Amino acid sequence: GGDDEELHVFVDGRRTQTIRRDVTSGFVHRAFGLTPSGDVVVSGGDSGALSSFSTTSGGKLRDFVGHTGDI
Repeated sequence: GGDDEELHVFVDGRRTQTIRRDVTSGFVHRAFGLTPSGDVVVSGGDSGALSSFSTTSGGKLRDFVGHTGDI
């Protein structure tokens, strides 16, 4: 555990969402990037976990399958 398993989304300085990774979803957010519109974040984690999440709802949109190492 630690702070790396949570990715916080802020709008106007206020936290609106917390996106969590756990043992089943790559443990941590190792790298992430936002789409130009800011409504989707793509996050890479351990063991090949690469997923996109809605910054509005915090929900997972899609897993990108095929990576085998940490991202």
